[in-house]
Amino acid sequence: MNLTIPNENVIDQSLDLKEIVKILEKVRYKFLIVTDKSKVVGTLTDGDVRRSILSNYSFENKAVNMMTSDFIYGLEDDSEVLIKKKLKSTGSFFLPVLNKKKELVGVVVDFVIGKESIECDVLIMAGGFGKRLKPLTDSTPKPLLPVGGKPVIERLIERLSITGFNNLYVSLHYKPEMIKNYLGDGSKYGLSINYLSEEEPLGTIGALSMVPKTKKPVLVVNADILTEVNFSNIYKQHIDSKSIMTVGVRPYTYSIPYGVMRIEDNLIVDIQEKPEDTVFISCGINIVSSQLANKINKNNFLELPELIRIAVKKGKVSQYQINEYWADIGNLEDLKLADQLYSSLTES
Repeated sequence: MNLTIPNENVIDQSLDLKEIVKILEKVRYKFLIVTDKSKVVGTLTDGDVRRSILSNYSFENKAVNMMTSDFIYGLEDDSEVLIKKKLKSTGSFFLPVLNKKKELVGVVVDFVIGKESIECDVLIMAGGFGKRLKPLTDSTPKPLLPVGGKPVIERLIERLSITGFNNLYVSLHYKPEMIKNYLGDGSKYGLSINYLSEEEPLGTIGALSMVPKTKKPVLVVNADILTEVNFSNIYKQHIDSKSIMTVGVRPYTYSIPYGVMRIEDNLIVDIQEKPEDTVFISCGINIVSSQLANKINKNNFLELPELIRIAVKKGKVSQYQINEYWADIGNLEDLKLADQLYSSLTES
């Protein structure tokens, strides 16, 4: 997280309107941090100034009378994702970061992050044994295996948080306490985490039956995927399409390393040498409407293909094609490749 201390944007609370207008005309970023001695007491934007002029025009107006005193700010000990989440919640492009004495440490400026909160619960499926990742998973549950120095589930949660999701459920079975102890209540990620315990494995999507019934859809994500997809875009498409379920898919091209015969009536009519075909694979990212989720019997074993077949009979099932980076770390080779990629990004 890049923090800057823009001295030209810091003013004393006693400054009058005339001087404030002059400063705002000169500074690159149209905001001011208002201080009382070294303590930050408020923020001031050109919008605040315009409102003050319209309501009580006087060049003698002081910053302390025009500023926003109940401003949102970050703390220097906050994680990067929590800072981004706080910035998103303001709907603004800047966020002061303070120390415990409310002194200015720096300011985060980002014109891309917008105010957005997604009305959708999230269920992360984190109960698997990770058998294909043995011996690593003998001592560590798969979601906590590091990729580029950070557990895969933590990368996933950070991605969900900064794209606007606030309420997470994590289903657990294998080594649940390790995952709970690491993630906590989610506050360090700027969201809420509740845990669901699978006493017996419930299949690839059976834990959805344990999510409290609401009128909101549920985004169900496998804990062993890495992706740069914007989850909010999947949600928007799901809502716009009025689907009962949306399945995240990705094109996958495979080749057959042999000549393939086309046979009719026991006669060869053609041959295709080493053909390629493209299919769409499931990416472990699905949105299920409340209409469908609320009808799943609690603690029932359920696999994803079965739920998709049920959904197809009940309503419209849409696909969302994921073109961004996506990887499933289901085996040791895939985990190694993902770790190398994220390690190189961290170093750069």
